[in-house]
Amino acid sequence: MKVGLAGAILATFAASVANGVAAFACAAYFATRDDARNVMKYAGEHGDVMALGLVAGALAGSLVLALVVRRNGVSLRSQWPMATTARSLAFWLGVAAIAFAIHLMIAPFGDKRGAENFANAIRSASHPLLLWAGFALLTPVFEELMMRGVLLPALAQTRIGVRGAVVLTTLLFTLMHAGRHPVALAIICLVGAAQAIARIRTGSMAAPIAVHVAWNTAIVALVRLAP
Repeated sequence: MKVGLAGAILATFAASVANGVAAFACAAYFATRDDARNVMKYAGEHGDVMALGLVAGALAGSLVLALVVRRNGVSLRSQWPMATTARSLAFWLGVAAIAFAIHLMIAPFGDKRGAENFANAIRSASHPLLLWAGFALLTPVFEELMMRGVLLPALAQTRIGVRGAVVLTTLLFTLMHAGRHPVALAIICLVGAAQAIARIRTGSMAAPIAVHVAWNTAIVALVRLAP
């Protein structure tokens, strides 16, 4: 049993609002009076604040998702099955590794300004574990629970079917990262499609979550270890 389309839309909207409000409130709490007018810029310049905002936002959004799922009479285990095999995980992580290699090859051709600002925030974080928890663990888990865990199966049960659900959720996932360079958006779209297909093929949330966590972990590691 899964949450229906109406419940999925409500869960996605409410969780997105909770995520944004919690992240903004966390950053606003630490911002000085001079930075209060541009809280998000302040967070982008202070890695630890950004990390705390990501942790707060992901936890708040995930909690709202869980509450809506349970409100619809569906168990969390049924909505977000995690059972999988090592072979399945290895396959989809391999797909992600190939996509990441492509990303590294074509990234130099994109506009680096937005990426550099984000990289500066990662470098400025003085608590690497907090940064990893916010950017590479909790945020990916939240986004996967919402997009591939709630919205994808609900859409797949409608007239658009599984293929339409994969396409639509992939486009929505890409739009969540609007503002990035087209090259980056193309990679995000590719990986998002792979995660959606992994969710459908395996019937589990384990593969898309593992891919997303591994991807973001690799980004953090590359930025932190770069000279």
